[in-house]
Parts: sequence; structure tokens; C-alpha cells
Amino acid sequence: MKNWLKIVLGIVLFLGVIAVFVTASNQEAKKQPKTPSVSIHVDSENAFLTENELLARLKNATFDL
Repeated sequence: MKNWLKIVLGIVLFLGVIAVFVTASNQEAKKQPKTPSVSIHVDSENAFLTENELLARLKNATFDL
């Protein structure tokens, strides 16, 4: 095969891979993360963290609730 044809095919392949990655990245960025479901069961009176406090900590730490 001619050398210039190999170079052109390589460039086209490279640009195709880049286009697929950019498209996938854009679609992933558009997705909204699901809100985690939190279930708290307290066995005794000594609850160290209430459900509202836990949700507040999760919201401040990583999640957008």
C-alpha cells in the first residue's frame, strides 16, 4: 500500500476514535445522577446521626440532593 494512503487512513481512524470519545463524554455529562435512597434503622435511643443530618452531610460531601 502507498505510504500516503496509510497516513491518511491512520489520521481518519484517529479522528474517528476521538469523535466517538467526545460524543460519549458529552452524553455522559448530560446524564443526571440518581438520588441515593437512604434507609436508617435505629436499634436503641443512642442514635449518633439522624436521617436529616446524614442527608445534609451527603449533600455537602458529594451528592446534589
